[in-house]
Amino acid sequence: MTVLDVTYTVLEDAKEPLHYIEIAKRILERNLWTSHGKTPEHTVNAQLVVDINKKGTHSKFRRYGQGIYGLAQTVKTLPATTERETLSFTDAAEQVLLEYSQQKPMHYREITKKALEMHLIKTQGRTPENTMYTQIFYDIKRKNQRGDISRFEMLGDGYFGLAQS
Repeated sequence: MTVLDVTYTVLEDAKEPLHYIEIAKRILERNLWTSHGKTPEHTVNAQLVVDINKKGTHSKFRRYGQGIYGLAQTVKTLPATTERETLSFTDAAEQVLLEYSQQKPMHYREITKKALEMHLIKTQGRTPENTMYTQIFYDIKRKNQRGDISRFEMLGDGYFGLAQS
């Protein structure tokens, strides 16, 4: 079995997103995979990052926060911000679009409103909508400059959707 296969098994059993260090620990404890390297947790993290970046919304996995991964089909709101890290604006936008867009574009103001309601982001700024727009815009721009496929697409008039890859 590949690292991603056993990662899927561990996340399916956990029924919630986990940090990649915890994923690696559970994989090794259950003898699902053997690593010859000194840092199997970094192998797990790297494989997840590559899979998500390469497959986008078609990946079996989703990033829920810094180093935190879960299964795509079990998308659920994580506990309130007092119990976990908040997400980046772009990760929050992806989760909102996955859960609430019904595969249609959403305006960045509505994305921001939902992300705040779900406690996915925390900001002290007075214009979180502008931050959301800028973060999604620059995520698209950076990925395009690198020749990578962005997880978002800009559709004009402030509307964004998840890229269909």
